Amino acid sequence: MRSSSIGRICLLVVGVWTAVAILFAGQEYAAGRSTGRAPSWWTIFGQTGTFDVVWAILTFGLIAAVVRYPPGRGRTLWFIVGHLPLGLVAAVLQLAVYRALLAEIGHGPAPPLLAMIAAGWHINLLIYWIIVGVTVGVLTQNRLAERELAALRLEKSLGDTRSAALRAQLQPHFLFNTLNAISALIRDEPRTAERMIARLGDLLRLSLDRGGAVEVSLAEDLAATETYLEIEKLRMGDRLRVERAVAPETLEARVPDLLLQPLIENAVRHGLSPMAAGGTIHLSTWRVADRLIIEVADDGRGLPAESGAEGIGLANTRERIAHFSQGAPGCGVTLAAWPGGGCSVTLRLPWRAAE
Repeated sequence: MRSSSIGRICLLVVGVWTAVAILFAGQEYAAGRSTGRAPSWWTIFGQTGTFDVVWAILTFGLIAAVVRYPPGRGRTLWFIVGHLPLGLVAAVLQLAVYRALLAEIGHGPAPPLLAMIAAGWHINLLIYWIIVGVTVGVLTQNRLAERELAALRLEKSLGDTRSAALRAQLQPHFLFNTLNAISALIRDEPRTAERMIARLGDLLRLSLDRGGAVEVSLAEDLAATETYLEIEKLRMGDRLRVERAVAPETLEARVPDLLLQPLIENAVRHGLSPMAAGGTIHLSTWRVADRLIIEVADDGRGLPAESGAEGIGLANTRERIAHFSQGAPGCGVTLAAWPGGGCSVTLRLPWRAAE
């Protein structure tokens, strides 16, 4: 047990028994006044305080015993059986110490010990079991909280691991496509191929600089997307155009790393590359309440006739957003036809500002 926890327990025990001593002293003082007697407040408080000081000391030992040997699966019966004699011993021991202290500090003649035991053992036994019950309840609550926290940490760890695996799946796919494009240009356009290799190096360096982060800011992900678009512009020239409508307040939002690049890649390769005149990619971001909305659209050849099958990029993005949103309502991926021809992909994510 940590020292800070021990300190809080000590303060709590002292505070509770001090409050009990003041409460009962006030009750006895008021009762004495109502019957015409004029008892000394300090005499009454000395007696009740002494009684509760003994119980406070016993409470520390009792808490330590319950923490050391707590009830549990298969041990509850033995826990109760073990505390039955301990409760009787503690009840008698408290009265014996209390009587000795009364005689020592001189708060009047102490009654015979047997008379005190006969009159007060059952009260002490009740106090004993109250302390045991409260301690067991606190321990149970703490264990449930620790298990819940451990489950949340495990869930986050598994989610981060899965997200990292999905992110890693994208990189070979992207590299294969880019290297394929470079190889097609090496013989006929070596200078363009050389510039593409340089941009590819920039993109890979940017990825390494982020250290394999699971989440990045939207600004960082847009920067990686810009580098990728430079590669595609070298390949397509004026056939590729980009229009951006990025709300400035969205740049700080957290998103899964490499979220936009596979969507841009799909738009270029499946929507615009097959078109002789190329086309335009429309990239928009905005915020609606606690949601970040991202739309990637193109005015290319549109959705294929069989749009039920999703490629690696879109299926991967859908799964990553599901992990990122953790079931938050209204989040997900929507694929639709773009007005006037083409295709749009709309992402809805929970709003998470950069720390």
